[in-house]
Amino acid sequence: MATKTILITSGTSFTTPSDLKEDINATVVVIGGGGSGAKGGNAPGCGGGGGALATSSLNLKANTLIYVSVGAGGAAPTASAPVNGSAGGISWLNWNSTTRTSANASPGSATNGVLARAGAGGTFSTLTPPAGGSSTTSYGTTRYAGGNGGLSTSVNFTGGGGGGSAASILGNGFLGGTG
Repeated sequence: MATKTILITSGTSFTTPSDLKEDINATVVVIGGGGSGAKGGNAPGCGGGGGALATSSLNLKANTLIYVSVGAGGAAPTASAPVNGSAGGISWLNWNSTTRTSANASPGSATNGVLARAGAGGTFSTLTPPAGGSSTTSYGTTRYAGGNGGLSTSVNFTGGGGGGSAASILGNGFLGGTG
């Protein structure tokens, strides 16, 4: 049987393919949105944290409406500098493997789907890097944390910290570079 990949980058639902083999579990991967960096001025800020990743094998049904949320990256600050960045959005797919149904709600546990946490927005703290999306509070059989945002140790218009990378199926995200 050929592998079929469905990539969802927006929207709140999709319908599974009619030729989906119900005796084979589908691998579902979700990645949380990354946080935006802080807006500088004469006080450079930290980069945002990267999104977590969660994955599970689920017994989806053919031709069935599945509810999802695709976490966007954090919105860029628009106010006058200096301004902290904002957190990204949580990504999830809702599927109850017992009832084999999907609800239009964020899953409350791994029993009801897969969920990946978002990265935190960048700040002006030079002591604590903005957190990447948490693997411990994400839901899935495999979970990896997003990388923390890079710190800003410089002053006077010399640049801020880099953003943390999102997690991947190979492991945790990486720490953003120091500014």
